[in-house]
Amino acid sequence: MINCPNCDIKFSPSYATCPRCKSFETPARDREKYLKRNAADRISEGEDPEFVRDGLIQNGFSDAEADSIVRDATGDLRSDTRSGGLRRLAAGVAMLLFAGLIFLVVSSGNRIRGGVVVIVFFAMLGFGLLATFSGLYTLVTGRESKVAGRMADGLKRR
Repeated sequence: MINCPNCDIKFSPSYATCPRCKSFETPARDREKYLKRNAADRISEGEDPEFVRDGLIQNGFSDAEADSIVRDATGDLRSDTRSGGLRRLAAGVAMLLFAGLIFLVVSSGNRIRGGVVVIVFFAMLGFGLLATFSGLYTLVTGRESKVAGRMADGLKRR
């Protein structure tokens, strides 16, 4: 937040001038930092990078500066997405290993009563396969798997 010395209010650096008195200009460094951070946030939220680039140019950045900011933000997003894919892949492999362990225990002849073990086995197998393939797709492409994205969207709505 920026404090206007004329009318003593705090305002966001998204404004080029104080919204009340219109005479105090936002310091260029603060406004530039805000616009760069805002561009990165908008790209990470799924906004079209070309649209974000156009907005940066309208706010006074050169074509080269806008391209650089968008490229950096897109690269950071892909890096974050890939690391999430790697975590999902590791979780999927762990679930598959656990399902394999359950299968070995059950197939070794030990009597385990109840259908809970069978349900846990199939749940681990299903979710493990889903997480493994989804994580592998995300890791290779740098884009979120549509299946995992829909599941995550469903969880966020609750």
